[in-house]
Amino acid sequence: MGLDDALLQSSAPATLRFYSWSPPGLSLGFFQEQAAFADVPGSHQIVRRSTGGGAIYHQEEITFSLSLDIRSDSPGIIDWYVGVHQAVRAALRLVDIAVEFPDKISPVTREDQRRGWCFDHPGPQDLISKTGGKILGSAQRRIQRPRPRLLHHASLIMRAPSATPDCGAVADYRPPEDVREDLVELLSHQLSNFLGLSPSSEGPDEAELKTAEKLAMKPHGDPDHLLRR
Repeated sequence: MGLDDALLQSSAPATLRFYSWSPPGLSLGFFQEQAAFADVPGSHQIVRRSTGGGAIYHQEEITFSLSLDIRSDSPGIIDWYVGVHQAVRAALRLVDIAVEFPDKISPVTREDQRRGWCFDHPGPQDLISKTGGKILGSAQRRIQRPRPRLLHHASLIMRAPSATPDCGAVADYRPPEDVREDLVELLSHQLSNFLGLSPSSEGPDEAELKTAEKLAMKPHGDPDHLLRR
């Protein structure tokens, strides 16, 4: 979480970051109350994201974040979500996993997001698997200072966790271990196409890592930040 925030606050070029969780994570949306999830069973660590939306139990999934400058011609929030999700759908189809946008569905309210799990409430721009369950969760934050930038979080479920057993998953189609490596590469290319960029492989620089370490301690390592709501 600290590194994602460091990238959001930096002047780095558009950055796509893939990561996983050990131990499993339970990430709260920025506006959620921690008390509602304090008794969730499992050996996980609770963290608070800088992005909004509902809670996510991160176990067998592909997590990625996108951080980049916002320009005057950048897509609006809805167009951005649709573009990212279309890129994910295209990557999944290249490994024979067909997911779709829902035909008809009620919009997810702020109250749904504040109180519940991200994968319990598919929204109109979400992707659903053949079981009807939501397979991709996304949330976003936009800032204006020190420069206009956005951070987009996304979780692609490989195998449904016990906390949200009815969500969609890659395992509904294929063994996740057979396609995970290919999916990461395909997601990189499809998301780069959406952004009109050519992917290259680089890690965070020294300044970003130092900022990430500070942010990991505070606010993310501060119990008051987790209990702030």
